Amino acid sequence: MCVCVCLLRVCAVWLLQISMWDTAVESDPQEKQEMFNGKSVPPQLLFVHQGQKNIKELNWHPQIPGLLLSTAESGFNIFKTISTE
Repeated sequence: MCVCVCLLRVCAVWLLQISMWDTAVESDPQEKQEMFNGKSVPPQLLFVHQGQKNIKELNWHPQIPGLLLSTAESGFNIFKTISTE
């Protein structure tokens, strides 16, 4: 399940996490790779939201730019990241 607005893509992966990607960002081979817990993080990755179980729906709020709503077996979440401002 993915929601796309222009070049910003948000995906629910494995029904356990929501990730936000900026597909307009290109990798620079000269730039040092970001690391998190010993793993490299792609420059396109903006945000990861975890903690919901069996995510069923993911939508942008129609009137508040950057606000995401998700529903899951474990409840619903409403969040806005600084990455979308």
